[in-house]
Amino acid sequence: MICEDSKSKKIDALKAIAIFSVVCAHCNTVSFESSFGNLFIHYVLNAVGTVGVCLFFVISGYLFEISSSRKKKFCQFIIKKINGIIIPWFFCGTAVYLYITLRKGGLSIYTWISFLIGKGSYMYFLPVLLVLYMTGWIIQNKTSIKYVLILLSIISNALTYVGFFSSPYMNLNVINWFVFWGVGMVIAEREIHVKKSIECISLVISIIIIIWISNQQVWFNYWYPGFLIFAAIAILGCVFLASKIYRIELIRFVGKQTLSIYLTHMPFAGIIANLFGRIDFWVFTIIRPFVVIILTLLFTYVYSKIVTNLFHAPRMLKFIGIKEG
Repeated sequence: MICEDSKSKKIDALKAIAIFSVVCAHCNTVSFESSFGNLFIHYVLNAVGTVGVCLFFVISGYLFEISSSRKKKFCQFIIKKINGIIIPWFFCGTAVYLYITLRKGGLSIYTWISFLIGKGSYMYFLPVLLVLYMTGWIIQNKTSIKYVLILLSIISNALTYVGFFSSPYMNLNVINWFVFWGVGMVIAEREIHVKKSIECISLVISIIIIIWISNQQVWFNYWYPGFLIFAAIAILGCVFLASKIYRIELIRFVGKQTLSIYLTHMPFAGIIANLFGRIDFWVFTIIRPFVVIILTLLFTYVYSKIVTNLFHAPRMLKFIGIKEG
């Protein structure tokens, strides 16, 4: 029982690392006329920001494989996802879309739907996640199909590297992401364990790669040649890091609230990037993701207090993906 509790806490810590990475990707903008130190941190945050979504898919695939929800009937499974993902996705996606378009213009049904499905927006994670959940439910007892899809996913990534798929649809191509989800499922199914020494070395190697890429001022992304190799190393490194920080309660709390942070952090990321970007000082750039996460948590806290204490409607917590308990 203690072992299972420890495993759950480590997963929460992994989720916290993943959401920190995502926030890094969304608040690192600086002027290209900035000092070298500021530009260096900009590229560091960008490189760190490439790990989060991949890590989320690995965790989701792993948790799906070990969960009892996969054994439910498909209708029950879908209803759970409607409550847990679709409702907050629609509500928060619409709210963030209105926040953006009411300031910048371009309000229309087409741009709204495009934003919600992630065409040019950070929302692509949700529709891809839903499709992966449904795919996982369909193939849950078909191990050979998992390996075939993982192989196809690697090929799809390679084709994306060489420009076979057009830019707006790279992130929405579900098969591109299946390699991470599938690996998560296989890890759970095979009960694969990696030596701590290998995880530690992976963390060191991934840090060295990030520093080297940032020093070269290379704009790293999911579809950069060789990214899958980097992602594999970085994810192992994240597992090691999670094993060292999982006892910190605040980190576990952040890990439990990753959906609400993911859905609501973007306006804060934009505001902080804009304000802090006016000062050419690398320290202001490196603290941005921490400030964004703090502001997002404060927002979700105030929202939860309003809907539970003022409106007495705790069901509204799911509108922004807040996890109770």
